[in-house]
Amino acid sequence: MEYIIYIFQIVKSAINNPYYASASANAAPVSRGNHLDRLGALTALAVLCIYVVLAVMFHQPVLEGDEIRYHDDATHLTQGWFISDENPRIYNGPGYPLVLAPLVAIDAPLLAMRMLGPLMVGLAAWFLWLTGRRWMSPAWTLAFVLFCSFQPSLLRNAHLLMTEAMTHLCAAGFMLAFLRAIEERVWFRWALVAGLILACWAMTRVVMGHVIVASLVACVPLILWRPSRAVAIRSLVVMSAALLLCTPYLGYTQKKAGSPMMWSSTMGEMFYWMSSHEGGENGLWYDDEQVYTNPELNARHGEFLRSVTSLKHLDRQVAMKEVAMQRIKENPRAILSNWACNVTRLFFGFPRSLEREKLGTLAYVVLNGGLMVGLVVGLWIAYLRREPLPWAMLPLVMIAAFYIGGSTLAPSIPRYLQLILPVLSLLTFSTLSKVPWSKLAR
Repeated sequence: MEYIIYIFQIVKSAINNPYYASASANAAPVSRGNHLDRLGALTALAVLCIYVVLAVMFHQPVLEGDEIRYHDDATHLTQGWFISDENPRIYNGPGYPLVLAPLVAIDAPLLAMRMLGPLMVGLAAWFLWLTGRRWMSPAWTLAFVLFCSFQPSLLRNAHLLMTEAMTHLCAAGFMLAFLRAIEERVWFRWALVAGLILACWAMTRVVMGHVIVASLVACVPLILWRPSRAVAIRSLVVMSAALLLCTPYLGYTQKKAGSPMMWSSTMGEMFYWMSSHEGGENGLWYDDEQVYTNPELNARHGEFLRSVTSLKHLDRQVAMKEVAMQRIKENPRAILSNWACNVTRLFFGFPRSLEREKLGTLAYVVLNGGLMVGLVVGLWIAYLRREPLPWAMLPLVMIAAFYIGGSTLAPSIPRYLQLILPVLSLLTFSTLSKVPWSKLAR
């Protein structure tokens, strides 16, 4: 109880401070007072404790789902390899398995491995706090941290051997380092730190590798436009550093799979399911076991999937890609409809082909729908007030746009949005924090 009262007093004193009120309206940098550092640290500690409790409450003594693959990859790393020579397949990057590998090497208990997730989410909350208070008042920063830290996908997966917690930490750390690289006078070292974190982000979820390349290309013409030149140059350094740090992995995958710039080898499978539109399907992904046990799916896909089961992984991907391309040529309108379903499924979790909608979808509708509405409202009010937005937002918007655009070209679900949600949340909360709500109310 005393802890709750203490936090309330800190928040109240911060909100009542006229300096912070003006900082929220004018986007001025906030003070680095000790009481704010304590509030941020206590918030991060509270987030950590909640996720530790969840990890203990929901702990099962066996690996589940994707946990098996990540644990196997970590085991392979302790044995000195990651991709096999006989049948190379690249489902994910080595980022998260590298973190797990030391614990696997010492045969740590499964619960101890699962505690990595809560630690990452707690550390991410601290990074989010340091990021938010550069642009927002303490009250808005606290709301921003809590909103990011208790997303459904994190609550469901952060206590498992899954990548959600690590990608969340990478997003939080990247934003902090990137904003310092953009806004501070001594920026080069922060650009290198941001590039390092971005490379770790890409090694954890390889789709970020494509975002790095796209952002790198987009930064080049922005250098020619004088107002954005300084930001574009610094962003270019960040993206270049990240891509350079990823080249050993790309060289390794090229040696194993024989193709340059191969971030993942599952593109054929992704295109196959994204293009599937027969019988009410709308681009949702299914694994082979789900197909064989579902009569409707088995009737449409079972024969083909059985015919490619004996193929090596890369040959299987080629065969599935050929089917996808044929579908696209025959019915592009259906593919466009699947893409629209991917967009709504990424943000809100529906529609899911051949499945009934779940009550949990409502949480995504409320949270992500509110986030998008808030972003639109904040930007619209900023436009009406002719209030310029920070130039540092431009690269973050670009990264978010490239990620969302690329993700919707493959089967999408809300847990994939979690990877970029801290960036979207920062854009939304920082924009709303600058709105003079008291003046608008009058």
